[in-house]
Amino acid sequence: MSNRKEFSPKEIAIFQAVLELFREGADISHLTVAEITGKAGIGKGTAYEYFSDKDEMIAKAIFYHAEQFCLSLYEQMLGEKSVYDRILLVLKRIETEIAEANCTFRLIQASCNKTGLGQKIQGMEELKSVYGLKPDEIFDRIIGSDFGTAVSLSEYEQEYLMLAIISKLCGYGIYLQKNMDLQPAKKEAMREMFCAGICREIEDALV
Repeated sequence: MSNRKEFSPKEIAIFQAVLELFREGADISHLTVAEITGKAGIGKGTAYEYFSDKDEMIAKAIFYHAEQFCLSLYEQMLGEKSVYDRILLVLKRIETEIAEANCTFRLIQASCNKTGLGQKIQGMEELKSVYGLKPDEIFDRIIGSDFGTAVSLSEYEQEYLMLAIISKLCGYGIYLQKNMDLQPAKKEAMREMFCAGICREIEDALV
């Protein structure tokens, strides 16, 4: 990932505190700066040296968490040689995220709402380049060497394929979120069905 920003230990402490509070089930609408800084172990005055308000703390924590997730996923993908295995890896990581108190999906929901936090996130376009959060990078890593070599896709075809993959990955996350007590055998079957469906999208595009 390019153009990554380095954060101070105190900023990272705030990011981790936000995520820990989410994992503990904190209500985002009632979360306070005092709760965040208390969990982080730093003073409120110190926190305001880095952040303008609570919404900025949460918004930046979302981007930080997403980047850390992508970076670790990138590293894991290096050991997977086929598209199928890389997609299977992503689906399993989604399962892990769901198991962690729905933290990631609650953060995504927060980023899409019309509250002060949602507007803050939606207005922080510059962070996407500063943090290096580029969906096409993880998309390219999933496709791997198969992408762009078998066929030259147009810009629109690439965009469609990326959206098709992302929509299915999100669909799997939503399915898991609504079926938290899913039996292992059924989860495995659904995971393989989603994986096969994504592979078909890729194969159809590369024909």
